[in-house]
Amino acid sequence: MKLKLNFALAILFAFSILQTGFGQCQTSSIEYLRANQVKAAITNGGDFFWNRNDGQFVVPYVPGQSPEQSVIFANGLWLGGFDAGGNLKVACQTYGNANGRSDFWPGPIDESTSQVFTDGCEKFDRIWKVNRGAILQVKEDFADNGTIDMPLPATILSWPGRGNPHFQNAMGFELPDQELAPFFDRNNNDIYEPMNGEYPILEGFPNAVPDEMTWCVFNDIQSDHEETNGQPLGAEVHFMTYAFNCSENEMLNYTVFTRHKIFNKSAGDISGFRMGFWSDMDLGCFADDYLGCDTILNTQYFYNADNDDDDALCSASGVNGYGENPPVQATTFLNQNMSSFMYYNNPVFGNPAPDIGSTDPAVSGGFYNFMSSRWGDGTPLTFGGDGYDTTSSNTVNFAFFDNPNDPDGWSMNTEQLPRYDRRTVMTAGPFDLPKNENIILDAAFSYHREAGANHLENVDFALNNIPGLQNFYNLGLMENCSQFTACTDDCIWPGDIDRNEIARNDDLLYLGVAMGKDPAGANRNPASILWAAQPSENWLLELPNGANYKNADCNGDGKVDDLDYYILDLNYDKRTPTYMADETVAPFAEGGLYIDLSKEVVTPTDNFVKRLVKGDIYLASENEPLPFLYGISFSIKYDPDIWEPGLGGLVLPDSTFLGNADGVLSIGKIIPEEGRIEVAFSRKDGQAVSNAWGKLGQFRLILREDAPIMGSNGTEDISFPFFDAQGVGNQENFFLLGAKSDTVTITNMPTTVAEKYSDNILLQIMPNPNSGAFNLFFEKNNLPMEIYVFDFQGKYIWGGEVPVNSQRFSVDLSETIPAGLYFIKLMRGDGYFTTRKVIVK
Repeated sequence: MKLKLNFALAILFAFSILQTGFGQCQTSSIEYLRANQVKAAITNGGDFFWNRNDGQFVVPYVPGQSPEQSVIFANGLWLGGFDAGGNLKVACQTYGNANGRSDFWPGPIDESTSQVFTDGCEKFDRIWKVNRGAILQVKEDFADNGTIDMPLPATILSWPGRGNPHFQNAMGFELPDQELAPFFDRNNNDIYEPMNGEYPILEGFPNAVPDEMTWCVFNDIQSDHEETNGQPLGAEVHFMTYAFNCSENEMLNYTVFTRHKIFNKSAGDISGFRMGFWSDMDLGCFADDYLGCDTILNTQYFYNADNDDDDALCSASGVNGYGENPPVQATTFLNQNMSSFMYYNNPVFGNPAPDIGSTDPAVSGGFYNFMSSRWGDGTPLTFGGDGYDTTSSNTVNFAFFDNPNDPDGWSMNTEQLPRYDRRTVMTAGPFDLPKNENIILDAAFSYHREAGANHLENVDFALNNIPGLQNFYNLGLMENCSQFTACTDDCIWPGDIDRNEIARNDDLLYLGVAMGKDPAGANRNPASILWAAQPSENWLLELPNGANYKNADCNGDGKVDDLDYYILDLNYDKRTPTYMADETVAPFAEGGLYIDLSKEVVTPTDNFVKRLVKGDIYLASENEPLPFLYGISFSIKYDPDIWEPGLGGLVLPDSTFLGNADGVLSIGKIIPEEGRIEVAFSRKDGQAVSNAWGKLGQFRLILREDAPIMGSNGTEDISFPFFDAQGVGNQENFFLLGAKSDTVTITNMPTTVAEKYSDNILLQIMPNPNSGAFNLFFEKNNLPMEIYVFDFQGKYIWGGEVPVNSQRFSVDLSETIPAGLYFIKLMRGDGYFTTRKVIVK
């Protein structure tokens, strides 16, 4: 977090401890757009473009690049207006969500009661994201014969469009029957039906398919407004973001678009309604920024006060500047006229200290003042100087409306104002917003930096670019943008290098092999790093499993290097719609992989430290090393009903058994929903290590206090089996690795913690989640057993008999059940039974 906020947020946090109710639902979800040259954090509490700690409008965005540079620290939605009685209502978001102080909360408002839905905040505390590839798949599949023939992506099936029949299975709760996320309604029945060839869209732009877009919903009536201390408007906000990756249009490659659709769901009409954005834009360093606006373009912009975006204060606080010839960052209203542009100063930054009247709003009326061309204390904005002059009658609606290149204009540059830390408020309105009506605010957030141009020349560059953005919007988001096209055969999925329909640790081995060859081939143009099927020309070489080398070019630049490793990491554990789980238990063997646990016995009633189990992972030994090893990958499984990751979950060594870490690729992941620990190492120079042995890492798991009983007499011996263990040796030969696990005893367990655990039966489901095909593992016994599958609502789906003395039973319902939450019931011949959850994706 940047230094300038520490003091202010510390004060806010102190008040929040006293005022915020314990257990109150708060927004927590964060998603990221990564469609083009911008990485943007999307949140669902009225704020956006930060992660509640640091600015996250990173541009230019290069996966894996460090340090990152952000041109925005935080952005927030501001709303204000009056009810029929003339009472002011405001909902405005700044930094409060960093410590639980908000004016907005996740979830819609029930249009029949004007109240929030029960558990709506918890259920809708999420952000839905879909990419171009998923939408194109639906369009192409339906277009060929009027039927959906292929499995649909999870992002399509879980899209919160009204009436979505797949939503409850996908998300675990039922959608309210009212307008939610927009979709192409093929038969105009107001129901989202993906199997009828329907898909997410941008309302009003049915033919535009962004490379990536998000949707979420929030309201301002869930609780007291602790950001403004104002009264709620009864606003429900549908928030969308989207971006385009255009090979020939650099301007669009550096732009993120937003849409706020604001519903009045209060008991009456709202007059004097104003809406807009609060912005804390920091062009790298926050201590040397100027701001201005262009009233014709409905645009605010930030530029550097000088031509070097470096400052001693920023350097000391670890903030990364843009150096010489710094960029310009702009915000443009695309469908509304900007009616006011204001700013205010950080009260704890600057010398001399800023006038108190020009600093943060102190009361709810102050927020509305800033939306109405007034300072927080009610003083009108005036022309000249810094715009705060209690003696002047020359009032204006827009601060610094002249180009800073104009020596006779009014700008911060011509006024040479002190270098304060400033925030802006750009507003549209006033409007009348009748009950149950809505209004839309569309905007573009764009970055502008011309090669060789200085800080002021980049202002001209930005103002010359923005009409092109407006024209792109006016023409339906369709012109002058070449995007990747639909792919149905021999497609690239960035990160799935070995072509097994999932990006996982085994892909690292093939990436390492490819990097050792230093190959080159045709690049993808246009290329995307998003998890989507993309067309690509074959390269000359093939990987050891027969997959073409083009699959290792994850970012599509025509070569295989470290950048492709970062894309694998970015898309890790993502699956294609046709993915089928397939895993192999590592055979028992001495001298291969093995685990050494830190404890022999644990008890769920112990304290946290005593319930923590560390597992050191080793390969071979110094006396008997593994000869000629280039790479290794494996998974370790645990039961997530019994264990949860703790203290970092998984730690890999800084230097490895394959050599110095700089010459080795590594991946270490925990997939908590499945209870999988996944690890891979690979060299990248084509040279195997002659003798490999040593410690590969350490996992850390905590025994759950409510861990279910599985063994008899309140005890259970638990091991952590290896799966999918393989190595790569000389000549790129892949081979299976043997492994040996270790065992810990769970003792003094309660014999009945819940009905489903009152059976003494061991039952494990692997994989879980899965595609509908999975294996059941249980203790060998001479009793007959029956398996039943029920859906989320308890409806019987399937049943089968387990042969006596079996320890494994396979179930394949992948062709008969949709994605969702299901329950497995195992009934034993002596009357005992157990149940487990299984998630089908």
